[in-house]
Order: sequence, then C-alpha cells, then structure tokens
Amino acid sequence: MSDDVQAEHISLPEDNSTFSSLSKRDDYDTAVEKGRKFVCLMNAADDATLAADYDKPAYHGDPLAATGWVYDIQDDEDGEDNADLPGHIGPTLNAIPLAQSFPPNQFVTTGYYNNVYNYVQGAIFAMDNRSPRVRAPNEYQPPIRQWSDVAFLIWRLGLGPNDPNIKNIRYIFQVDIVNTATQAIMNKVLQLNGHVLSNWPGHTYSVSNDEAGESERAILATPNGCGVAWFLINHKKALVVKKVSEVTVFKGGRSGKEYMLKFDIV
Repeated sequence: MSDDVQAEHISLPEDNSTFSSLSKRDDYDTAVEKGRKFVCLMNAADDATLAADYDKPAYHGDPLAATGWVYDIQDDEDGEDNADLPGHIGPTLNAIPLAQSFPPNQFVTTGYYNNVYNYVQGAIFAMDNRSPRVRAPNEYQPPIRQWSDVAFLIWRLGLGPNDPNIKNIRYIFQVDIVNTATQAIMNKVLQLNGHVLSNWPGHTYSVSNDEAGESERAILATPNGCGVAWFLINHKKALVVKKVSEVTVFKGGRSGKEYMLKFDIV
C-alpha cells in the first residue's frame, strides 16, 4: 500500500492537520483522539456539509473518466490473487486498477489505485495505491484524487448507481501495508493488548469511544485507516450511516510477513 494518504474533504473538529505527517508530529495519544473524532463522524446522521465532491452535478455520469482516470478492469474470479485473501471472503472478485491520464500537453500525475472488489461478500481490498499527490503539483491535481472517493465510485460503478446493494459494504482490507506510521501504531496496539503480529485470523479489537477501546481507535487515525473512515463519512447519502465496528490486525501477503488490516463495517 502507498504511504501517501491524508485527511480528505472535511477537517476534523478543531484540527486541520493532515494524516500524512502522523509519523513526524503525532504521537499515540493524539492518534487516539483523532480516532475518537472519526468514530463520532461515522456515527453522525447524514448532513449536507458531508456531501462529497463526486455528487456535484459536474461529476454526474462517470466522474472518474471525466476527471482523467483510466480503467483497467480485470475479472479475477479464479485468479491466483485469491490465494492471498482470507478464506471466508472467497472468490467472485473484480480487480480494477485505475491510472491517472491526461492529454500530452498536461502534467502526468502517475497516480494509480489498484483495488479488488468482492460484490458478493461486500468487501474491498486496497492492494497497491499511490495518490496523484505523490508527484504532481497542486495545480495539476485531479478533482477526484482521494482513495476513499475513488474506491467508493468504483464500488458504485460495479453495482449501478441505484442498486440497493451499494450500502452492503461489510469489509475493507488494507493489504501489504508499507507505511511505517501505520505499522508503528499497529505494533503499539498489539503490545498494549499483550499480542504479537500473527497470521490470519490475527487479533480482532472492538472499535468504539469507550475508554477500553482507545488503542483500537488509534488505528483509524493512521494513514491506512483514515481512508476507510472517510469512505464511510463522506458517502452517507448512498451508504447510509455506517461505522467500523472491529479492526483485525494480522500478517500475510505473498511473503507471509506483510502487515494487514481488516475493518468490519456495520
């Protein structure tokens, strides 16, 4: 997973900082507090101020194509990548890489998002992603550039905009996590609970604003957790009010040693 993830459409209350700098400026206690605010925002009723950019009239139809993204849809129901995914999720997958592409006279952002979508089981796997923000100057950033928006729009694309199953998202996986800030928080959560990073099924923790769940909230504030939170916060019009109920920390991937996260959504 790319390590370029930051806060998205709306600022957290009393805090305008981004999450990409978590490893430099934010300690564990601050991550816990940011996670608490995420939990509050996920639980909040839908509000016009939370409407995502994709819902503007200019982006109706196919907003990703309209803003320079190119699809590379691959049906992977029987593909070898299934071997890397937890068994209870199973096959019936669509791997949909996206690349940011503009005409020759425009700056190439080199942004891409490679995610796997399981519409039967209601799961999204964030496999290999790099935001256009990594290399492109601000003036060349596409209007739609955050993982949470791209992932939601593809989720909606695969089902159809009026399909009631859009709201049946149940799991989001962060696969092969390379971000050291995320890894540090994962290690801290494991340590506080007397656990070590282990193979699937790993260790599952409840996410709430109760005092007992503070360490788990910190994971929501990591670069790999905040995109999941914004996915739910900014798309309530389609998803209704959803929240992360549990987070599972485990290792896997092709090497068997990669950091992985599973977010359960209710």
